Amino acid sequence: MEAYLSYLGDHAVALAVVFAVGRALRRDIGAKSEGRRVHGRYVFWWAVGAFAVGGAVGPWLGADLPNGAIGFSGFCLLVGWLAGTLHGAIVLAARPGSASRGRTPDAEPGRVGPV
Repeated sequence: MEAYLSYLGDHAVALAVVFAVGRALRRDIGAKSEGRRVHGRYVFWWAVGAFAVGGAVGPWLGADLPNGAIGFSGFCLLVGWLAGTLHGAIVLAARPGSASRGRTPDAEPGRVGPV
C-alpha cells in the first residue's frame, strides 16, 4: 500500500506537468484559428483525462509498480490523444460552415455547396 501511495504522489506531479504543457500548447496552437482552438480543446481534455485515469487505475489492473504503471499511463495518454483527435475532427466536420460539408463561411444559411 505504501508503494502505491508513493506512486500516486509521483503520478500527481507527472499529471501536473502534462496538464501545464498541454495547456500551454493548446493556448499557443489555438490562438491561430477558431477551428484549431475547438479541436485542441477535445484533444487536451481527452489526453489529460486518460492520463489521469490510466495512472490511477494501472496498478489495479496488474501493472507492476512503478515501471508498468508508468507505461500504462503513457499508453493511456496516447489513446486519449488519438480519441481527442478523432472527437475534435468529428465535431469540426459537423459544425455549420464546415468546409468538409461543402459550405463556405459566406454561403447562404440554407444552401449547401459553393456560392
